[in-house]
Amino acid sequence: MSRLTIAASDGDPATHGDVVSDSRLIPLFVDLDGTLTRTNLLLETGWKLIRGNPFYFLSMLWWLLQGRSVLKARIADRVDIDPRALPLQTELLRFLEGEHERGRELILASAADARYVRKFADHLGIFRHSMGSTPEINLKGTRKVGAIRAYADKRAFAYAGNERADLAVWRHAAEGLVVNASRRLVSAASSVTRVVHVFDDRSPTWRTLARLLRLHQWLKNLLLFVPLVGAQRLSDSAALAAVAMGFLAFSLVASATYVLNDLADIDADRLHPTKRQRPLASGAISLLAGIGVLAVAMATGFGIAAMVSADFTRILGCYVILTLGYSFYLKQLVVIDVLTLGALYTIRVVAGAVAIDAYPTSWLLAFSMFLFFGLALVKRCTELERVHGGAMAQVGGRDYQLSDRGLLYAMGIASSYLSVLVLALYFESAATLARFPRHELLWLICPTMLAWISRIWLKTARGEMNDDPIVYSLRDRASWLLLALVGLALIGAGSGRLPA
Repeated sequence: MSRLTIAASDGDPATHGDVVSDSRLIPLFVDLDGTLTRTNLLLETGWKLIRGNPFYFLSMLWWLLQGRSVLKARIADRVDIDPRALPLQTELLRFLEGEHERGRELILASAADARYVRKFADHLGIFRHSMGSTPEINLKGTRKVGAIRAYADKRAFAYAGNERADLAVWRHAAEGLVVNASRRLVSAASSVTRVVHVFDDRSPTWRTLARLLRLHQWLKNLLLFVPLVGAQRLSDSAALAAVAMGFLAFSLVASATYVLNDLADIDADRLHPTKRQRPLASGAISLLAGIGVLAVAMATGFGIAAMVSADFTRILGCYVILTLGYSFYLKQLVVIDVLTLGALYTIRVVAGAVAIDAYPTSWLLAFSMFLFFGLALVKRCTELERVHGGAMAQVGGRDYQLSDRGLLYAMGIASSYLSVLVLALYFESAATLARFPRHELLWLICPTMLAWISRIWLKTARGEMNDDPIVYSLRDRASWLLLALVGLALIGAGSGRLPA
C-alpha cells in the first residue's frame, strides 16, 4: 500500500490531496538506487555477472580492494542494463513526471556508475542532467553533496533519497523527499531538513516474505504423511513427530530452491506479465535479502533433516539436486521434464516412508510413479490450454507445441488411471490382507480415486486448473470430500485389527 504525505505551510504533514504552496520550483536532485528504482544496481549487475560466470566473484573481490568506484566501473564494463525491466517506485515517478510538466528542473544524482545513471535519465526523458560514479570517484555521501552544490551554484535545492547515507545531502537541502524508508530515518531526515514528501509503496514484510518462500507450495509436502497413513501409524507419536519434522525440513529446503530459481530467472520474470510481481522481480525484497533468506532456509532445513535421520537427509539432498537439475536444464527437455516432476512428487512419499523407518515397497513406488507422472502432465496440458486459449503466446522455456496437446492428454490420462490399477492389485496382495482385517472396504478407494483423477483432467481440459494439481486439490472442496472418503475406507478396513 502506498503512502504519500506533503508538508503544509506550518511544517506539519498534510494529506495526499493537499497542494504544495511553493512556487519556487527549486531544482530537485533524485537518487537512483532504492529511491527511483526499488533495487540496487550494484547488486543487480554484480549478481548478473556472477550468474553468467561464477569465477568473476574472485575478480570482484580484487576490484573491491581497489575501491567501490573501481568495482562499479569494472562491472559496468561487462554488464549492460535495461531500464525498462527494472522496477521503479511508481508513486515517486508519477510525482516527478508531474513536476517535469510544471517545468521543474530534475537531476538524477546517484552513486551508481555514471553510464547506468545516464541510461536511466535518457530512458525516462524527464531529467535535465545526470551524475554518477566514475572509476575515480564514488558519488556518495559528502562527495555527492559536493557535486550537487557545485551544480546548484549556490541555489537552494531539494533532494530525494532513501538511506542514512543521504542524511549528508539532506543537511544541505532546503527540502527533502524520503522514499521507502523506516520511520526512524524519516524522523532523522526531518531533523536536518524540511521533509515535504514521504513515499512508501512497500508491502508488509511478513506477507512479502511469505510470497518469496511460496508458503502455499508447502501443501505439496503433505505427501510425506502418505506412508504414515498407509501404515496406520497416526497414533504413533514418535513417527508422527518424525514426519512433522521432515515436513518442515522439506518445506524450508523447497522454499530455498524457489528463491534460488527466482534469483536465476529475475530478468525473465521482470518481462513476464504476472511473474514480474514476485518479491525479487518487483524489488519488494532486495537481492541481498533474498540470498540471505535462501541461505537461512537451506541451512535450517538440512539441520532439521539431520535430526530426523541420516537417510532422510540423503533423500533431501537428492531432492535438492533433482530440483536444481530441473530448474536449470531438465525442464527444457520434452518428456524428461514431466518424468522429473513426477520424481519430485514421488521423492516426497519416499522421504515420508524413510522418516518412519518404513522403507517404500514396490507397490508404493509403482503407484507413485504412474500417479505423479500423470499429474506432471496435467501441468503441461494446463500450459498448452493457455496457449490454445490465447492467454499465452507459447509455453515459455518448454519444447512443446500446441499440436502435442492431444498426445499429452492421452499419456497423462492413461498413466493416471494405471495408478488406480496398481492400487487395486495392491489391495489383493498378501501384505494388504494381513494388515487390514476388513480389506474388502479398501475397494471403495478405487472408484474414489477414479472420480478424483477424472475431475482433475476435466478441470484441466476446461482450462480451470492452475499450474499445480496437488495445490489445486488441497484447495478444492470436492477433492477434500473424496479424500475424506479415502480416509473413512482406510479406517474401516483397519478396524478390529488383531495384534501381531
